[in-house]
Amino acid sequence: ANLVTAVLGPSFWTAPSPLAGIPWNLCLLLITIICGIVTNIDNWATIARVIYHRRRTNRANNTRHGKFNYLVAVSRFAPFLLFCAGFFCWMSLSPSNIMQRHPRAMSWVMGFLFCKLVTALMVSHITNDEYHPMSKTVWLVL
Repeated sequence: ANLVTAVLGPSFWTAPSPLAGIPWNLCLLLITIICGIVTNIDNWATIARVIYHRRRTNRANNTRHGKFNYLVAVSRFAPFLLFCAGFFCWMSLSPSNIMQRHPRAMSWVMGFLFCKLVTALMVSHITNDEYHPMSKTVWLVL
């Protein structure tokens, strides 16, 4: 996007595209949303497939839960959901319309906090350490 803006100028994004005259910025937004939805559906399908295969394997081996604990997995996923829901509520229910007044600051805050959660998740995965997502920083947003 930056290269396109540098070469063609900022007016390119508001110019009509060949797709029914929709502006290019709206085309890029729609493509991003569609790709995000497809990725999300694929991720949930993968999770469902893994759970199904694990349960089938556990039944075949006559084990109750195996080594995988679903409650622990959900408890580690909950902070991501709470973080996203909390941030969305803060943006949409703010009496001072904070997202309209400070869109860049809000985007930076969301990005940094999400990066903190994901980085901690990756480090705990690489080191085979237990993941503890609920830190002081995350509780500030919740």
